[in-house]
Amino acid sequence: MHLKSMGIDPRSTGWIFSSLALSTIFAPLVHGRLADKKIAAEKILAFSYTVGAIMLIGISQYHGKSAVFLFIFFMGYWLLVAPGFSLSNAISLRHLAQPREEFGGVRLWGTVGWMVGSYAVAALFLVSGPRPSGTGIPLIFYVSGFLSLLTAFQALRLTPSPPMEQSGVGFVHALRSDLLKQKDFVVYLCLGFGVCLTTPFVFQLIPSMLEHEGLSRPQVMTAMTLGQIPEIFALWTLPWIVRRIGFRGALFLGLFSWVIRYGVIAAGAPLIWIILSMPMQGLAIGFFTVGGQVFVDEKSPRESRASIQALQVMVTSGLGSFLGSLLAGECQMLWPNQPEFVFLVPCLIDLVLCFVLLIMFQPTSGADPKWKPAAS
Repeated sequence: MHLKSMGIDPRSTGWIFSSLALSTIFAPLVHGRLADKKIAAEKILAFSYTVGAIMLIGISQYHGKSAVFLFIFFMGYWLLVAPGFSLSNAISLRHLAQPREEFGGVRLWGTVGWMVGSYAVAALFLVSGPRPSGTGIPLIFYVSGFLSLLTAFQALRLTPSPPMEQSGVGFVHALRSDLLKQKDFVVYLCLGFGVCLTTPFVFQLIPSMLEHEGLSRPQVMTAMTLGQIPEIFALWTLPWIVRRIGFRGALFLGLFSWVIRYGVIAAGAPLIWIILSMPMQGLAIGFFTVGGQVFVDEKSPRESRASIQALQVMVTSGLGSFLGSLLAGECQMLWPNQPEFVFLVPCLIDLVLCFVLLIMFQPTSGADPKWKPAAS
């Protein structure tokens, strides 16, 4: 919404959104290696989020409309902050006694934080009133800068996670490990890449579509958080789901939730049904994204977990989301006022991925049962 209110065209918006994905391709490799071999992971997080907060406060004062400048700025910002996703996962999974059982309960607080941040922005919109067209939405950056500082402070209070102090760890070692020779891990990376081709359609296109349908900006922000409530439920039940139907079943539930999410829009459903379908997004993130992170952790050697998580982020949130951001922008340029055609693209991609998962994904973990639909 911020870029649209500034008059940035969809194609340029796609490139600006792709800055997160591009930085995610490169930055986690450096940060993951540092965390595995050089610097405590929590210190890397604290530094990144402190500098990131300063940058966010600075960009809030920018009133220009240069898409090139915004792309370069956010590329620099995400190079600092994007590795926090994989590092925070690595820290959490490293210190949990039973990651499969406990990680979902830890991760759900990230969902709560997403909701709190969205509600804070929506409340500020209501208090401040409408802004003139073309001026952007600097309130978003005030809130995010403040929350970034809080995150940096909290990072320093985490359980120390020093490097493992072993030779032969890091990203290069991760690439040479037997992990990339295991079919289930490679298939999972391909599935994650495919899913991330479609996720930019949510954050890049749906807010503007809802605003075009008549929702105010505070209402759009509130509507976008509807997926977080079932996401909390999904994360809470994730250990039981994995025990019951295995990683294969959990990932399938997440993938099929994406199909329903996009399919409702592609079918030309009324606005109320589009809003009611938003909870499917939470189920998709809880079962596929977080379930996949737990799967990767179980497959990873203990001394290289940060680098393996970085590899996953690079392939999925990096390369996949980069191409997905460009794809979303091009689809909107091709069908500017036809969301049914635009969202048919991610719907079909995720539907194909469902079949790929059922046919090719066969987890080798002894704790993961061969999945089949439960009889009861």
